[in-house]
Formats: sequence, C-alpha cells, structure tokens
Amino acid sequence: MKKIVQFVFTLVALICTAQLQAQTTISLDGTQSMSITGKGPGQDAVLNPYKTSESIARVKNIGQNVLGVRIQKAGKIILEKTIEPKQEQSFELETGYELYLDSSKKSKALIDFVKKST
Repeated sequence: MKKIVQFVFTLVALICTAQLQAQTTISLDGTQSMSITGKGPGQDAVLNPYKTSESIARVKNIGQNVLGVRIQKAGKIILEKTIEPKQEQSFELETGYELYLDSSKKSKALIDFVKKST
C-alpha cells in the first residue's frame, strides 16, 4: 500500500511540474513581433513541450493593451486574432505551426501549452 501511495504522489508531482514548466510570461515593448514557438532551438521565446504532436496554446493577455496572435506554417499565415486586455483564448497548433505575438504597444501575455487529447 505504501508503494502505491508513493507512486501516486510521484505521478502527481511530475504532472504538476510539467504544467509549471509549460507556462511562461512574455513581455513585448511595443511595435514588436515575437516568435513564440515553432521556429526551432534558439529562435523560440517559449518551449512548447508538445511540439512534436498537436497541442493547444492558451494565451492570456495580462497587459493593458490589445495583443495580436498570429499562427503561420511555412511562412503562410493560417490565423490572426486579437486578444483584449484580461482576456484569454486557446489556439490549436498542428505540428509545424509557428505561433507569434504582435503588439504595437507595450503588452504582456501568459502562455501555457497543453497536449491535445485525441
């Protein structure tokens, strides 16, 4: 019984740690576009731990100005959306999709990735 409790505790701790590592705050200074994920090592501002499969990016605008979200694949724009201050939106990312944040004013966003369930 003790081993089962230890196993469950360890499993819960690993899941919580993975969730914390997948959440990042990004600040944009204005007139700035930032590659968030999808370009590769050294070019991404945030590590998407699920980049080899379909995932969901949850973007929360924690700043005071409108924030633009752009999804591209191979240079082609797939989707463009704006997020109002204090609002959150989720975006499905297929393998190979690139996620960008765009802002013409100072902005801040909280980004969290979850694996898309099948």
